[in-house]
Amino acid sequence: MYRIFIFLFALGFAACDNGTATQTATNNNETTTTAQKAQPTRKGTPFPSIPEDLIKKLGAECDHLDYTFLELPFSLSANEQAAKGSVMNFLRHISTTPAIVLPDCERVAKIYYQTKGEIILEADFYYFKDECKYFVFYEDGKPKYANYLTGGAITYYDQIFNSVRTNTQGK
Repeated sequence: MYRIFIFLFALGFAACDNGTATQTATNNNETTTTAQKAQPTRKGTPFPSIPEDLIKKLGAECDHLDYTFLELPFSLSANEQAAKGSVMNFLRHISTTPAIVLPDCERVAKIYYQTKGEIILEADFYYFKDECKYFVFYEDGKPKYANYLTGGAITYYDQIFNSVRTNTQGK
């Protein structure tokens, strides 16, 4: 199961091209998600959107990427060139719409972006509830920005998590 998930995850990252960070942030599949439609009716903490200059820095400098899934039996890591593709794919997953962080949402993973061994950005990944599909970005250990996932990101992660469920149920 672990190997299948790693393969699917790597395949998804390998499919991305090496476009610029500004293109990835602005040319996303910006379909409105259920979470974005529901945002005015839910009480939570609003955060500003991650700044474009931080996205550019991430795209240019990140050389190591770690995903640590909290309830799933694996973690993912990419370094050097693999990290570049992973970062570019990740940047495509960030909607330009700032998220409202809801208290009843649980994070799925912690994401660490590093350059030369130093963490330059941390993010929490929220996913499994319709109204909880967003990233929360940290600076100095504190939540600073939050953005919803794009429609393309939701489709991508749905495929990965459904594949993992299918492969684990068959065993």
